[in-house]
Amino acid sequence: MPVFNVSSEPLTQVMSLQADWLELQARSDARYFQSWGWISCWLEKVALEQSVTLIRVRRDDVLVGLGLFVSASLLRRAFIRADVMFLNEYPLADNDMVIEYNGLLAQAGCEADVSQHCLQYLSQHSPSVDEFHFGAQSQLAYDGIALSDVINLRHRIEKQSQSWQVDLTKLTSGLDAYLETLSKNSREQIRYSLRQYEQNSSITFHVAEDVEQALSYFDALKIHHVKRWREKGESHAFAGKWESFHRYIIRQRFSEGEIQIIKLANEEQEIAYLFNYVWNKRVYVLQMGFNYSDNHRLKPGYLAHAMAVALNRDNGMLIYDFMHGYSRYKSSLSNMSETLTWSVFQRPRFRFKFERVITRLVRMLRKNSESYSDS
Repeated sequence: MPVFNVSSEPLTQVMSLQADWLELQARSDARYFQSWGWISCWLEKVALEQSVTLIRVRRDDVLVGLGLFVSASLLRRAFIRADVMFLNEYPLADNDMVIEYNGLLAQAGCEADVSQHCLQYLSQHSPSVDEFHFGAQSQLAYDGIALSDVINLRHRIEKQSQSWQVDLTKLTSGLDAYLETLSKNSREQIRYSLRQYEQNSSITFHVAEDVEQALSYFDALKIHHVKRWREKGESHAFAGKWESFHRYIIRQRFSEGEIQIIKLANEEQEIAYLFNYVWNKRVYVLQMGFNYSDNHRLKPGYLAHAMAVALNRDNGMLIYDFMHGYSRYKSSLSNMSETLTWSVFQRPRFRFKFERVITRLVRMLRKNSESYSDS
C-alpha cells in the first residue's frame, strides 16, 4: 500500500514554489488556471496580499499534489459568520479574477487520492476553519473530490454550470467546413455578416504579434466591451483589479505563447476583438469586445468566433473553449460541453444547520407566495 504524507506551510515567496509546481504540472492533466503561468501571476498580484497556505501531498516521498488556500472571514445573510479557505482563488470583491477549471494540482491518475488526503489533513490541522471552498472545478477535479469521505466535513454542491466548447479535432480545414457543422440559422447569420462587412472592403483577421500590439488590442477591446455593457445598464469586466491583473498577465505570459488577442476589422471599422489564453493546445476565450451597429442582423461576435475557431483548428489546437455560463451564441457554436462544479466542505456547526433551516424556510415562503400570486 502506498504511504501518503501531507504537509503545509505559509507561502510568502512566489519563486520558492516554481520548481515543484512546474515539475508536477508536467505529470498532471492541468488546465490553464492551474498552470504556473496563471498561478504565478495570481500569487504576485492577488494572493500574496492575503494569507496563503501551501499544501503538499506526497506518495512514497514523491510529490503528487499541490494546492494553494487563501483564508478569509465571511458574513452571510447578515448574521452567519464563517472562517473559510479558498482553493487557488480569492473570489471576494475586487480580488475575484474569475477562474475556471480549478482543482488541486495532482499527478495524473492520483486526483482522488490527493483530494482525500488533502481534505483529511485540512480537517485535522485547521480546526478553526469552518469551510473549505473548491470553486469552478473541472469535471476531472470534481470527480476526484466527490469521492472524498472525510469525517467532520459535510460536502455541499453550491452550483454547477456548463462550459461550452468546440472539439476542433472533429473539424476539417477552413471556415466553410466549420460553418457546415452549425445549424442553418447560425450558418446564415455568419455568412450574411461576412458579406455585409466585405461589401466595400476586405476583412482582416489579425493576431497580435508582440506584447505592445497585444496591449493595444486589449485597450480597443475594452472600449467596445465597456460601451456595450453600459448601454445594457450592467456592470462590465474592466472594473478594479481585473484590468490591471490582466495587463500584467499579458506582459508576463505573451512571450510564452499563452496569450492570443485577435482583431477583426475592415478598412471602414473595427469589428471585433477576442482575448484568449492558449495552453496545451487548448484555447480559452476570456474576454470579448464587439462593435455593434444599428443593423441587428449583423453578428460581429458570431463571425469573430467562427473565424477564430477555423484559425485555431488550422494551427493545430484541439479545443476552442467558450468557458462557462450560458449564452445562446455559445450553445450555437459549440459541439460539446463540460460541467464545472462549485463545492464546499463544511464543518457540522450548529449555526450552519440553522442557516440551512432558515434558507429552506425562505425558499418555501417564496414558492408559496409565487403560487398564491399565480392563482
